[in-house]
This record gives sequence, structure tokens and C-alpha cells, in this order.
Amino acid sequence: MNYNIAPQYYNMPQIPNSHSVVTAPRQETSQRKRPKYTRSKTGCLTCRIKKIKCDETKPACIRCTHGQRDCTWPEGVPTAPNEGSRSHNVGSRPSSAGSSETSMPPTRDHTPPKFLPDLDLLASRRNSEPFIYNPSLGDQAGLGRRGSAPHVDPASLLEYNLPDPTIGGMPGMPELPPYPRQDLGYSGGTRQLIHSNSSRRGPSGLQRTNDQFMNVLPMAAQWPGPIPMPTSLDPLEPFFQNPQERNLIHHYCDNSLSIIVAAPSENPNPIVAANLPLVLSQPAGSSSDTEALRSGLMSVAAIHQSYLLARGGSTPDGADAMLRIAQHHRMNSKAHLANACKTAAGTRSDASLAASLAIALTDIFLGGRNWSKNMDLAKTLVRVRGGPSALLGRSYPSTPGAIEGISRNRLFLEILTVYDVAGCIVSGEEVTMLDPGVDNWWLEDAYPNSSWVEPLFGISRPFLPLLAKLVSLLSRAKRERDRAPVMNIDIIEDCHELYSDLEGWTENLSDLSARVHAGNTIYAKGGQMMLLREILKIDPMDPMVQERAHVVLDLCSECAGSKMGVDLIWPVIIAGSHMYGDDRAKVLDVFEAFRTQCCYEIDTAEQVVRQVWKRRDQGHPRPEWRHVMKDFSMRPLLV
Repeated sequence: MNYNIAPQYYNMPQIPNSHSVVTAPRQETSQRKRPKYTRSKTGCLTCRIKKIKCDETKPACIRCTHGQRDCTWPEGVPTAPNEGSRSHNVGSRPSSAGSSETSMPPTRDHTPPKFLPDLDLLASRRNSEPFIYNPSLGDQAGLGRRGSAPHVDPASLLEYNLPDPTIGGMPGMPELPPYPRQDLGYSGGTRQLIHSNSSRRGPSGLQRTNDQFMNVLPMAAQWPGPIPMPTSLDPLEPFFQNPQERNLIHHYCDNSLSIIVAAPSENPNPIVAANLPLVLSQPAGSSSDTEALRSGLMSVAAIHQSYLLARGGSTPDGADAMLRIAQHHRMNSKAHLANACKTAAGTRSDASLAASLAIALTDIFLGGRNWSKNMDLAKTLVRVRGGPSALLGRSYPSTPGAIEGISRNRLFLEILTVYDVAGCIVSGEEVTMLDPGVDNWWLEDAYPNSSWVEPLFGISRPFLPLLAKLVSLLSRAKRERDRAPVMNIDIIEDCHELYSDLEGWTENLSDLSARVHAGNTIYAKGGQMMLLREILKIDPMDPMVQERAHVVLDLCSECAGSKMGVDLIWPVIIAGSHMYGDDRAKVLDVFEAFRTQCCYEIDTAEQVVRQVWKRRDQGHPRPEWRHVMKDFSMRPLLV
């Protein structure tokens, strides 16, 4: 098979390795003199050779244990375990290090990392005056306001050249450049975030996270060689090699339910169970596809930490620093993914597909921009492997609750399909992942009860093809409207039929959870509004339009109050754009409630709605949300 993907060229950015550490120069004054200390003669030989302070804990002192060195003692010195306290001769004072331990990194300062100097930051707080980034305005468009969705320079994006699936490799792609070692040290803001998260989770939060890792470790694929036993209390140290990386992956696992899953459930966590074993299946730095996923997961965690800091308002430097770190890991993930796709094995790897979805989620959290190339890559990775049916063609795994093999492929395919539908809402294109003329895998699935759509996105699995049909009909109507002033009668008939089909999904079904029933109703009412307004051209003040808009907002408010407001942004944009007068306060309340489970994408959504209100109040000739997005060159991927 040949997908006739035209070769594209790009400049591979010189980006630092996510596992590297560089030591910052120390600032020493010429007047400073090191005080002279008396060295202890009773410490271990290793510390005495390195001229560092030994705490004299036996049989291995803390310094040697932390540095993973052999702790040796002079002959004749007892090696019985110390009871936890050090004894000193009366009148003597404890020994101090004559020099610092050379293997320890220097103290990190509190300045943000400087590894992305050209990144445009747009992490500003919400402002009473609506703001939407306009590329033509450049820096005059309000860069630097805390809380707004960050703008990513399109010139910094990687282009993907994809291989002919009949041959191995991806010709014409540059080699992955060597990455200089660089320290992604904590800023003062990120330290504060860690402490605040710890207190919010309670004393058992970290232990619960470690338990997740220990449960997932046996699920990882076979390690090529003996699995190294961790020498620290953190089982992730061999896989995430500095404290910041481990903090990010802990944050990802602790928060993935609340920010990714529409109806959170502690057992199981499908996002962690699907992705983490892939990361833990290879040593750090040994595989491009695994490294792409590793960096992708950390980029998701970093952007969420940045948003929490920005929303808190007390640590703006920390929010900007974490935003840069998120962008760094995103670029790292894209670079590793491009390198993985140079080989046939890389294009057929579960980790490559998972990495492309992690990048897509990062793009959503960044405000929904610059997502189309990565989405095209994800869909092509599925086609290279034979399409959805081929990925689901193997027998179903026998291990109950395991998210591996076909179960993991099902999860990835369903996430990609929902993202495809969401992207087509704004792009005006027809949905490709659910095209029955190509592959009717969704409806012919032999295991529909094993779907992840309901808990992840809060809608019924059979409802999604109807939503895709709606998006495709709107795309057909737009093309027809561009060709002729009068709408084709076939489209009008399809519109009425689809309107009736959507009405059936608003009925209460006893076997649905409250969140799924609400999600079905919200999207059905929002879809009916789109048909009324965009095809039948019903006035926005018509009672049919207003009634559906209020139902959408009321149900979204209820979901947000139950901490289940994920994946409801599009309905709020559609309904909120049709509010007038005092009813607009209800829309702002919903946006504010959603902020506890979202990132910068919620600011993008509110900016669009505010701009629609402004245009309607001023009698603007292009007042619809589609007009706003087109006029401001926006195509946000939002869910």
C-alpha cells in the first residue's frame, strides 16, 4: 500500500534531552574564603577519600548509600548497625565536609530554564476584555497575560514524512540530532506546587501513586536483560532519571483521572494502565518510540502544572517555567516520534501511536492549536497497521481488567476517533475514522461492551457514529452553500431525519449512568442547535434554539458540580454563543466550574464565546463562533 504522502521538509530543532543534566556555573566572589573545619578521622574510607562529611552510619553510611558507592571502613572498626544517632567525644564538635561532593549537582537556582528562548508565552489570567490571538498582530495581541492559551510558533513544529508501509524505514528524514545535557531544574513555583499537591492529596497520596507504579511494573513488556532493582524508595528512578521527571510522571498518574476521564473511577485507571507499561518496557533512552511516549506524558503533566500555577496567581514565574518545560517535552516527543517513524517497526509500535495521542492531548491543553499534522500522523499510523479492523482483529485478551494488546488498541482507537470528530467540528471536514465506506469497524465490533468511550468521554458508544454523521452533514452543507445560494433538498431531508434521530438520544435509558445520559443529552441538544442554525437558518432567538441552549448549560453545570465536566467544551461554546443579557452569567459560571478539571483550552473556549457576544451586541455581520474562529485564524482542537 502507498498512501501517496508528499515529502515535506522541516528544520529539526536543537532540543535538549529530557534525561540530561547540566551543571550551572557557581557564582563565587573573590572575597569569599572557605572556613577551615576539622575533619573526622572516624568516618568511612570512601567519604574520607572524597573529603566529604560522613555521618558514620554503619554498615553503610548515608552518603555512600545515596551516591550508590561501596562503603568501606578501616579494619578494626565495628560495623554493627547504628541505632540512628551519632555519638561524639565530649568536647569535640562534629566533623564537616572540607569540600562538596563532586557527584552531587549544584544547588538549583530559582530562575526559569532558558532552553526555549523563542517560545511565545501566552499563559495569562482571564481578563474582563476578551482576547483572541491574531497572528497578524504579533506581540501586540496581548502576549503575557496570565491564564490565556499559549500561542505556539508554527515555525517550531516538526513535519512528519511517513513511510510506504510496503517497505521498511522512512526515507528522506534527518537523523535525530544529539541533545546537549541540560538541567530542567525546579523553579520556586514548581516546588510550591509539589507541596500544595501533597497537602491536598493527604499523607497517603504519594504512597498511593507508588502503589500504582508497583502494580503496573509486572505488566510491562520483557526487559531486554535483568531488570535493575531500584536502590531508592521510588520505583521509577531507573525509568525517569531526575527528580523533575519523576515529579511530572507522579503528577500525571495522580491527575489523569480528573483531567482526562469524564466519569472518574479509581479502579481501573485506563490511561495509566495503557501508557505506563509501554514506558516501563524499555530502559530510558533505548528506544525512540518509547522516548516519544515518555516525553509526551511528561508534557501533559507539565502543562497541567503550569495551568494550576497560573490559575493560582501567586507564582507567575513558576507557571511560565512549567509552560516552557511542557513545550520542551512536547518538542522532544515529536522529535523522537519522527525518528521512530523512520523504521517500519516504529510505525507499527503501540508506543508510537500512544505518543501521538499524548501530543494531541498536550495540544488540547495548550489551547487546541497546531494539532492537525500530529492528528494526520496518528491516523496514518493506524492505516499503516492495516486500519482499525486489523488492530482489533486478534482474539480478546483473557486477563480480566488488563489493558494490553487488543484492549489497549481499542482504547487508543476510541480516543483517536473522538479527537477526529472534535477536530472536524471546527475544521469543517468529514470524519475519517468512522467512514463506513472504508472500514465499518465501530459498528461491527465483536466486543462493544469492552469500550472505553463511556467512562472517558461521557457519551454512549453507539451515539458517536451519529455525532460523526452530524459533523459530516454540516461539512456537506457548507460545501453546497459555497457552490449555490439555495440548499440542496437532499441535505434538507437528511437534516430533518438526523434531527429526529438526535431527539431519540435525549430519552432516559435505565442502563446508562447519570454522566453518560447527561452527555448524550448535551451533545444531542447541541447537535440539534447546529442543524437549526447552520442548515435550516433558524433565528438565534427562536424558542427552539433557546430551549436547547438552556438545557445544555443546565446539564453542563450539573456535571461540573459533580466533578464530571470533562469533554463538554464544544456544547458550551455552541449553547453559550446564543445567550443574551443576564443569561450570559450562567455561561461564565459554567466556564469557571470547568476550570477545576481543564487547562488552557477552557480560556480559548471562553474567548471565542465572549467575542461572539461582542459581535452580536455591535451588530457585526459575522457574529457566529465559526466566523470568529475563521477571522482569527483559529482551528482549536477542543473536547
